[in-house]
Parts: sequence; structure tokens; C-alpha cells
Amino acid sequence: LRIYSFISLILFLGGIILGYAYMLPHLAEIMEELRFTGTESYLNAKDTIQIIIKLILGLGLIFQFPLILFFIVKIGLVQLSTITSNRKIIIVVILIISAIATPPDLISLFVVSIPFYILFEATILCCRVFIKPKIY
Repeated sequence: LRIYSFISLILFLGGIILGYAYMLPHLAEIMEELRFTGTESYLNAKDTIQIIIKLILGLGLIFQFPLILFFIVKIGLVQLSTITSNRKIIIVVILIISAIATPPDLISLFVVSIPFYILFEATILCCRVFIKPKIY
């Protein structure tokens, strides 16, 4: 249980670091561009802080996906072969979740979805290595 807690913490911190190091400055650039285009901002300090917190914590939670997927396979709720055969659907789901969690531009979408997909593939590899297939 300790190793799962440690992995969960590392994944969560990885998501937070991605949000803080890249997404937050990028969000500031987008807000600055909107200000210079003559668009009036209706966000006050409270709204801005809420957006920042939701963005950073959301990315931290998104990065918990590999651990959730690992447990779903480990308890036998879904077989690994089902997940790997539906890889295209999972890629679309990753892109949709990434689009919801990021500012509205393609760069942010790919900055989140590419590590998300890499974590997905790493999870599949971990499932193959650490989970023994059940023989019925």
C-alpha cells in the first residue's frame, strides 16, 4: 500500500508541476492577449485564483489516471486485452479530457495529452509486467 501511495503522490506532483510550470504561464499569456485585443475581462482576483487552482489540481488529478487504470486491471474489472484493443477510443478520451482541463488552444492540449498518453502506455507496460494473468 505504501508503494501505491508513493506512486500516487509522484503522479499528482507531476501533474501539479506541469500545471504550474507550463500551463499557468501560458494561461497568463492568453489572458494578456485578450486584454490587448480590447476584450474586457470580467474576472476578478477571486475568479482568477479559482481558475488557477482548478487548472493545477485538475492536472494533478488527471495524472492519477494510470494508477486507477492499474487497479481496474488488477482487480479484474477490465482485461488488459480489452484496453489495448480499444486504444483508439482511449486516445480520443484522453484528448477530450485534456481539452476540458486546459486553456482553449492546441499547444496546451498537446502539452497535457502527450504526457497523459505516455502515462497510459507506461501503465499498460506495468500491467503486463506486474499483474499475473488469471487462468480460469
